[in-house]
Amino acid sequence: MSEISASDHMNSLLATKSLVIYTGTITTDVIVYQDVPLLGKIPVVTKVTTRHDSSGFSKVVNSKVIEVLDLKFDQANITSLPQTGLLTRKTVQNCADASVTSSIGLSVTGTQTWGVTKTNGVTTTIGASVNASVGVQGVGSAGMTLTFSQAISTTTAMSEGGSQQVSRTSNENITIGPRRSVLIELFAYQSTAEIPFSGKIVIDGNLENNLSGVTQASDLLSLSERTLPFSGILRLSDVSQANLRTSDLGGVQGCAVPNSISIAEERFPPFPADKLGSYLLDRFKAPVDFARSESGEIHDHIGKFSNFTWLGENEGPTIGPSDGTSYEILYTTEIYEPSAACGFNDLGVMNTGIFSLEARQYRNYSNGQLVSQWQDTVKNFLRCHEV
Repeated sequence: MSEISASDHMNSLLATKSLVIYTGTITTDVIVYQDVPLLGKIPVVTKVTTRHDSSGFSKVVNSKVIEVLDLKFDQANITSLPQTGLLTRKTVQNCADASVTSSIGLSVTGTQTWGVTKTNGVTTTIGASVNASVGVQGVGSAGMTLTFSQAISTTTAMSEGGSQQVSRTSNENITIGPRRSVLIELFAYQSTAEIPFSGKIVIDGNLENNLSGVTQASDLLSLSERTLPFSGILRLSDVSQANLRTSDLGGVQGCAVPNSISIAEERFPPFPADKLGSYLLDRFKAPVDFARSESGEIHDHIGKFSNFTWLGENEGPTIGPSDGTSYEILYTTEIYEPSAACGFNDLGVMNTGIFSLEARQYRNYSNGQLVSQWQDTVKNFLRCHEV
């Protein structure tokens, strides 16, 4: 980061301008003789103050921002940061012998945040800020617009930001056939973009009292001499529109209460969107991309996605999956845990290892029909963490 002191900047330029006249005083010691009875005349030192004018360079005693010019957000150089997947699902079983319709609600929760980092700023005696606003429309089938409207300080010494929790919800009336089960999933992206901004700051300042009639730095310095760069990066993050997906799981499994509806909910912790397995990529919309080409045109770097559909009970002949157990990878990520494979420190505590954590969706088929499914995680040691 680069920070310029407005006072130092103007004083360095004022040192190249015309001299001004300052008024002052000089105090000197003067010896006078006083008559003292019995002693006669004795010397006495007294102080005498006289006016004394001098010339010198003007100096700023305080500084301020008087204007911000050409504040622009560089949307041609937006950076899309790695995104996070937000997933929740419910398995609904209809244990009755007739179709039922039920309202099923799902929600995913993320954050709406903003933060400003200044790369070039100006320090002034009197603090200043500028009101700024921008809106960025992302490309991607998930859909999202990032907006910002806040005051930005003109100094790098002050950091600004804010955060609040946001949710995306869905409430759908779901019709489930007799003794059938349905998987309902809601998925959204936590998307983040960084947007460069830049502008110009016009400064001024009060000068030391003088006899030359100049009171402001602008009396001696031109507009260009008092104009300094101001730039930084705005980071915005929000949750995309949520995508709803339903899948027919086939017949019910282990109805504990006849003629009832059972609902089991699973909430997943946020995970890296670039670790999405084919199971999720094939079922949900593409993530949002805010990156643009040099021409300023937005590009969607994600390929086509498969639209979700309702799976009816009678869709004609199908060839079922092979019997047995299979799995699909939902996502993978890296975690840090103590590991004996990495040795021990001086206190006898295991050093940290890095593991690959893989989330899997298992399914068991018999005669082409899904008879059970479950999820599990598999952890594999990768390497030791280098401190």
